[in-house]
Amino acid sequence: MKILKSDQGFTLVEMLLVLVVIGILTSVSIPGLAGVRNQADSTAIQMEMSGIKNLLEIEYMNNDNLYPENQTEFEKLSIDNAERFEYESNNFRKDYLLKSKADSDGYYYETTGLNMGIIRQHDPDSVVTE
Repeated sequence: MKILKSDQGFTLVEMLLVLVVIGILTSVSIPGLAGVRNQADSTAIQMEMSGIKNLLEIEYMNNDNLYPENQTEFEKLSIDNAERFEYESNNFRKDYLLKSKADSDGYYYETTGLNMGIIRQHDPDSVVTE
């Protein structure tokens, strides 16, 4: 009886080498993806705040030059995810403060009616960045 030796297939060393390379590529790429996701979350919050600022200005014009008085009136404006934001009004100064709740990294964003559309980012240590 003759035993045929096949040269097909991979050796154990080759398989382990492939697994090591896949592990290295995975460990390099995963942290980079987390940064992209954080940037996307940040941009989404800023865009949402910009839309809310526009809605507040429309409400101001339609409501005898008054912003909503408090958080409850703010939440009645049919804003998606209104609970993610804190709102304070100062109708004496014709102004308001809109602040997002902190994200997973502790950053939050705020803007006012008088600052011409600037949305400021605050880090967990309260250092203001723009």
